[in-house]
Amino acid sequence: MPSNISHTWYTTLVAQDPNNRHAIQRSNGCWSVIDYSAGLRVLDLHNEAKAFDFNTNNIYNEEYNRNSGYILSRNQEEKRALIPLLPGYVVFTAAGKKRFKLSILEKNNQLLFLWEEFGLDTSYTNKKAQGVERLAFHCMLKEYGLESNNTIRLLLGLYDSQTINKLQKLVHDKFSL
Repeated sequence: MPSNISHTWYTTLVAQDPNNRHAIQRSNGCWSVIDYSAGLRVLDLHNEAKAFDFNTNNIYNEEYNRNSGYILSRNQEEKRALIPLLPGYVVFTAAGKKRFKLSILEKNNQLLFLWEEFGLDTSYTNKKAQGVERLAFHCMLKEYGLESNNTIRLLLGLYDSQTINKLQKLVHDKFSL
């Protein structure tokens, strides 16, 4: 059984900024903390409703996935199948016995995905590695051997209906998709 420290890392992070952070629990019992303090932004590319394609050989082709602003969820009703990836979305999470901070950024109306790896550091202060990519953390997942169809959704906390609804509402308020 893990120590109390591993159970409370998420409450400590939430307590640092309770107005902008909240913890969610995955079905496997692991926790993630979503941080909205950077402010979520809807980009023009979200009007296209184009999802990243992770199921073809073209995944490594940045140009093929250019202007993608969504990931596809096959587990939800049709109208909620597209989950927007919005700049300003940040999540603290664990995967493969390592701690990660994942941030969605924007440059020139294109999404960038910043990942920071903190090893076992539950305070998220001692960074071990980092990278920026355009393929929705896919390259980071491959580097750490964390590939699967649902891994990106799980790590980003995009299985939580409250989180998904919040992101979709922001896009719907700007564009009537």
